[in-house]
Amino acid sequence: MINFIGVTPFSPALIPEINKKNYLLIKKTVSGLEKLAQELANSNPETIIFISPKGPIRYDKFTINIEKNLKGNFNKFGIKDHEDYYYNSNYQLAKKILKELRNQNFPIEAIQENEIDYGTLVPLTFFTKKFKRRPKIINVTFTSLDYETHLKLGKLLKEILSETEENIAFIVNGDLSQRLSKNYKENYSPYGAKFDHTLIKLLKNSQTEKILKLNPDFCQEAGELGLKSIIIALGLIEKTHHKFFNISYEAPLESGYLIGRWKRR
Repeated sequence: MINFIGVTPFSPALIPEINKKNYLLIKKTVSGLEKLAQELANSNPETIIFISPKGPIRYDKFTINIEKNLKGNFNKFGIKDHEDYYYNSNYQLAKKILKELRNQNFPIEAIQENEIDYGTLVPLTFFTKKFKRRPKIINVTFTSLDYETHLKLGKLLKEILSETEENIAFIVNGDLSQRLSKNYKENYSPYGAKFDHTLIKLLKNSQTEKILKLNPDFCQEAGELGLKSIIIALGLIEKTHHKFFNISYEAPLESGYLIGRWKRR
């Protein structure tokens, strides 16, 4: 059963050893992520499913990781003294999801990667501090397919996971526009801020249909990163009484960081 659905940035800028220069500028986001982490820990999840933007993305297929033992660190960012994170995958549940989706001819493939991608690892560094016991994790990636297909994945996952007695949490990507800073003129777009504020307003008002009708050219020009994973979450809550609560949003650097969760009304 799905008992927690949250959205948080996956940016490595949230790690102080990586973002030494500007870390104080994202104080609001860090505080929001710590609040989300505590709420997640209070829900006592047995498994967390991450929809990560930094896993092995395929153009026309979703992926799900069925590797048993997972390990991650931030060595690629030049941090040698940061701790390694070890997690077990809920590979049995991952295989069940894979089988059920394939039976419905849904475009998904299995991968076996023992490295936790840094997108998933970023929120895990905050979550791990709050857990009394570490839950298992599953990684899923989105695709280049249309919004409706991502919504359908959420719907199918809701059906599949309703059959399990496990306490399941979902965490999706809240990195929004990547083109917000005028200090980076070659990457800046006036559509960035418009996209972020539009999406947050639609989420608060539970206007899924309008989100699905967002112009892909507008979204691309805004340089958004998290929309498709958020749409998967909208599939999870379809025809249920949920409301989106915005814990924090800020854009002190060049990216918009959204933190929030859906709660039953």
